[in-house]
Parts: sequence; structure tokens; C-alpha cells
Amino acid sequence: MNKIVVVGSANTDFVFKTKKFPVAGETVLGTDFSTTFGGKGANQAVAAQLLGANVTFIAALGDDKIGKDTREHLEKLGISTEYIFTKEGCASGTACILVNEMSGENEIVVAPGANSALCPDDMALAAPAFVDAKMVVLQAEIPIETINWVVKYSRQLNIPVLFNPAPMPSEGFSEELLRDVSIFTPNETEMAILFPEEEDLDSAARKLLDIGIDTVIVTRGEKGANLYMRNGRLSLPAHEVTAVDTVGAGDTFSAAIAVAMVEGKNMQSAIEFAIVAAALSTTKHGAQSSMPSRTELSSILGGDRS
Repeated sequence: MNKIVVVGSANTDFVFKTKKFPVAGETVLGTDFSTTFGGKGANQAVAAQLLGANVTFIAALGDDKIGKDTREHLEKLGISTEYIFTKEGCASGTACILVNEMSGENEIVVAPGANSALCPDDMALAAPAFVDAKMVVLQAEIPIETINWVVKYSRQLNIPVLFNPAPMPSEGFSEELLRDVSIFTPNETEMAILFPEEEDLDSAARKLLDIGIDTVIVTRGEKGANLYMRNGRLSLPAHEVTAVDTVGAGDTFSAAIAVAMVEGKNMQSAIEFAIVAAALSTTKHGAQSSMPSRTELSSILGGDRS
């Protein structure tokens, strides 16, 4: 059973499109409005489920309509929500996103809400979910003490941890945390925040390997991805598509790596699988709404699930 446990955030995004951003004190008319499900944790849970994994999602929601709708959305996709905790008197995580139709730029305000209340005590209650998991997937939109608990507990159970370090805190992460991570999937910008003193990706990646991380995969957008392991380095090219929206591509990539690895693929094949999945996600608008199904991916990869 290809069970993946995803621990992380769940947000609802309120997206406003406009022809110009307002300045302080100004009101402008929008051209469109939409509500979409987001949050890096939920994005990765959805992507992994669509790609064929059996996903348990551990998160925190508020006791509001947004939280109820989010839970129902995830359940409809077949994701186990048994350990999604409802925080009484707390709002669910939300994001207000302004999109400038003329330039394509966006401005985002995030209110973490219940995501900030997901604590180690919750993880202890959710411990049974980890027992038969093949991989644990994490991001950085929940409290660091909760991330630490999950990584340490997963290591005790010998479950590999894939950690996508986004959003990257300015102070980075402790070596104690990183040394227990199996697969680390930063992008180029996040690597620069972690190691501002390093001149290139290779030297920064070597530092991560020296700390104790088994595998570092640096995503590079249109330039593909770099794989770093103790026995060498490999650059893999991007899959060419006509991209219309890159939101959620990084989440799709990390989820696809996890799916491929629990299915027994080697690391190079897993990255090739994830590169195509992420590329397909950029051909549609939105995050979760753009994520490809296993059928869509198999139509390009030839249906190989080995």
C-alpha cells in the first residue's frame, strides 16, 4: 500500500484580478474574483492523491465554514482527513491574492489562522497515522516545533521524510532538524537564503549533504532540476510545455517525487516523473485545480507505474 502522510497547511485563497494595484487609501475595481483551495500542505496532499498515492493529511482548520468546506473538498478526493484537527474559536487559514492582469504580478496577504495552531500535541494524537506510512511529506507553513516533532518521530520509525522548505524562514533551519531529512527539495531562491555566502548551487548542496541529508533536489523552473547525492550530481532538463500559471508547480513536484519513490522508482526516474507532473500543472490556471491525474501523466510517460 503506497501510503503517504502529508503534514502541513491548508488555506482558502481569495483571488481578485484587477488592472492596477491600489495605492494606500485607494479603491480600485476588480475584473474578476474566485475562491480556490490552497496551502502548501493541502496542495501536496491533493497532488499525491491524484497521482495515485493513498494520502493521509494531518493539518488544522478553524471551526468555520471555510474549514468545513476544505475538509469536504479533501474527502471528495479520497484523502484521509481523520487527523485534520478543528481548532475551536480559530479561523481557518486564508490568503488574499491580488493579481494584476496587465503585468501578471501578484500581491499576497496570508492569515495563517489555524495553521499556526497545529502543535506537537496534535502530532502525538495523530501518531497512529505514521505507523504504516511509506513516506512523510512536510513544508514550512506550520510551526517549527511541529516540523521538528514530525521529523524526529518519522526517523524513529525509519520512515523517510521529504521536506520542501517553503516558505523559507530568514533564519533557515537547524542542523539537528536537517540531518534527519531524507529528501530536501528547495528551489534556487531558497538555497540562496540558506547559504548566502555560497557562490553556486553545487557548493551549497554539498553543505546539506555534509549535514546528513541523504538527497538534495534543487528545482530550477525552466532549467529543470539538479540532483545531489553522496555518490554524485546530475542535472535533468525541464519538460517543455506552454505555461500559463506556475502556482502549485513546486508542490506538484515534491508530491510527485514522494509518489514515485514509494512506488519503487530510482531517484533519477522519480525526478523525471516529477518534472513532467510539475510541467503539466503549469498548463492550467490555479494550484489544486491544475494538478494532473495519474491518467494524464501516464498519457505522456506511457503508463509505466514501475
